[in-house]
Amino acid sequence: MTMNKIVRTIIVLLLLLTGWMYVFNSQAHSSSADPRLLFWLVPWGPGNGTYEYLIPYLPKVVVGVVFAFHTYGLGDQNVSLQEALGYDCNGQWISTELSKLEAVYNRSDVVFVNFLLTTTYWRGNLTTVTPAQLVLLNYTLHEIADVTNGGDKLVVGISEMNDLSLNGYYEVYSMIRQVLPNAQLFYYTDLGQSVSSVESVFDYLQSNGIALDYIGYDVFPY
Repeated sequence: MTMNKIVRTIIVLLLLLTGWMYVFNSQAHSSSADPRLLFWLVPWGPGNGTYEYLIPYLPKVVVGVVFAFHTYGLGDQNVSLQEALGYDCNGQWISTELSKLEAVYNRSDVVFVNFLLTTTYWRGNLTTVTPAQLVLLNYTLHEIADVTNGGDKLVVGISEMNDLSLNGYYEVYSMIRQVLPNAQLFYYTDLGQSVSSVESVFDYLQSNGIALDYIGYDVFPY
């Protein structure tokens, strides 16, 4: 299947700067289509449980859980899982987001999971995936698999990795597919990444046996 064909059937993700998102099905042209808001739950900010106010509104709204890693000081060398979890606030942030995922999962018909491989600097500048990032990703995916039956009801991916090599995309998505075989996959980016670049990513992954189910672009209100 070509990129042009799949675009006619994918769900387009329109993400707003405020952290919520409309999900439109591109095949639904009638006025009966009912988009839902998606709220991203991030690990930073006040740890006061305010996300719990969303739970009574599930599944009328959709929740996305963001797992973000600090890896800048770990460099490009191999590190142990203990070293990676102990660096900065990685262990705390992963634990916090796993708790949120468990809290919303059973009340939802779908949950998005977005991995930010670095938060020290703009992830769009990453060209390769570091060993520390892969260690943290692998650990987190297995923790997610344990509470979601291998990814049931999940849509999982990364976002705005504008400069990442094609092999880097493959490393990430092949690991996701291996650990969460029941999950669907997404990728979204911003206008700093061309449509032809996204098409190259899609085609490369597909040629290596990995199909993206959802593709989208950020839409900022300015």
